[in-house]
Amino acid sequence: MQLDYLVEEAIAEGADTIVTCGAVQSNHCRLTASAAAMEGLECHLVLEERVPGSYDPQAGGNNYAFSLLGATQRCVPLDGVPEGVEALMAELKAAGKKPYFIPGGGSNAIGSLGYVKAALSIVEASRAADKPFDAIVCCSGSGGTHSGMLAGLRAAGDSTPVYGVSVRFETERQAANIHKQYVA
Repeated sequence: MQLDYLVEEAIAEGADTIVTCGAVQSNHCRLTASAAAMEGLECHLVLEERVPGSYDPQAGGNNYAFSLLGATQRCVPLDGVPEGVEALMAELKAAGKKPYFIPGGGSNAIGSLGYVKAALSIVEASRAADKPFDAIVCCSGSGGTHSGMLAGLRAAGDSTPVYGVSVRFETERQAANIHKQYVA
């Protein structure tokens, strides 16, 4: 959902290369590599090794899919993503490329529109069935799903609580991330 909006924006801006980031077996990175391949765009992944020694470019799973999809992989240590992305973007621009950066999880205002749309569909279906939800629970990693769902529900005038189960950060830090995205 998020990638529909982000890749469309990249193409509209004339990008020829997509850069994104995530953990070493990131589903977001796999989906981004797939979307880039479908659109004929180069894809570069900055993979964060959150557990020392966990990155193996020959591993199965998403690492295997990254290679099949033609994505270039660059591994960085824990908390090394900002510097890794900055260096990669500079290298690509110096090589004459037009890179477009998609944040981890596709979590920014444009990417969250995918989950706003999903929330509107949920509200429409629950109203049509006259069966409101008591709550919506989602994973909350990079925050795009959580903040997009919250924004979509509130835009539709729906006050259903949205609970995010943080998959990485402690409650206070994750709540701040979601608030920042929701308010932005």
